[in-house]
Amino acid sequence: DETDNPEGALKNLMYRLRGVLKKTFGNTDFIVTSRGAYAWNPDVEILLDVEEFEKHCIKAREMNCAHTQSIQAYEAALELYQGAFLFKYSDLYWVTPMLTYYHSMFLTGAKNLSELYMASARYQDVEQICAKALKIDANEEQLHFNMIKALIFQKKKELATEHFKRAEKLLCSSYGERNSSALQALKEELYTIQKSEQASEISDIHEDMKEEEP
Repeated sequence: DETDNPEGALKNLMYRLRGVLKKTFGNTDFIVTSRGAYAWNPDVEILLDVEEFEKHCIKAREMNCAHTQSIQAYEAALELYQGAFLFKYSDLYWVTPMLTYYHSMFLTGAKNLSELYMASARYQDVEQICAKALKIDANEEQLHFNMIKALIFQKKKELATEHFKRAEKLLCSSYGERNSSALQALKEELYTIQKSEQASEISDIHEDMKEEEP
């Protein structure tokens, strides 16, 4: 911001920052002064979760057909992601593009991992990863689709139906009236399952009512 003494303001900020670092991590020279500039001490190694997250996502994509390795890399990445990048400072111009970048990477990773789980018939894992991702972004249609499919494969018909109704209402509210061919196909599948179960129930009742002598 505009200030009459920018050099003094910067010096004050560096003093406060050094105090926070010292209080949190101990008496180490994290920030050094050199040639009229402040810099991070190159002798101090740091590990950033955002860099680890990105590294795992890139590794998972590059694995291609290495199914198990891709799953492990995506799992490691998504375990690190706890929500929007520096969300308390999302109004800062330099934070916004990074927030969007990491969020998009997370959603892509969640969708790809759920597909890999689905291919391995790990339906409970599909349910769990979709549930986590949808808590962070509830407007991702593909995650809803995979979640419902996983519930159907686990024979959790009631939960699948309930989730479909919530997803349909939510997506309609977010994107307006539009028909998703994928979700509509699931709707038909759920309807077919319900009809089949009703037919079985009627058949069972009929068998119970039959007498030995008609």
